[in-house]
Amino acid sequence: MSGSFSDLSRLVMERSGLISSVVFVFLHWDEERRELVKMMRSRSIPTLVLIVSEDDAESRTIDTTSTGSAIHRLHPARMAEGLALL
Repeated sequence: MSGSFSDLSRLVMERSGLISSVVFVFLHWDEERRELVKMMRSRSIPTLVLIVSEDDAESRTIDTTSTGSAIHRLHPARMAEGLALL
């Protein structure tokens, strides 16, 4: 599949009026993803963010206060345990 995250983000925002809630599953966290989550929350769309990553350092860079959303880091080897804690 070709395309970029910005294309996906634009399509999600264009259709945000049709969305009642959203669960995002990301493989990493960056400014582009943070902005998408923030925009969904600004439209009062309940948003859950799951970040699947083995990188413990990345979990320390996740700014949950700026998005206003529940953000959870899941380790690939412990997915069942992580999901059970939600």
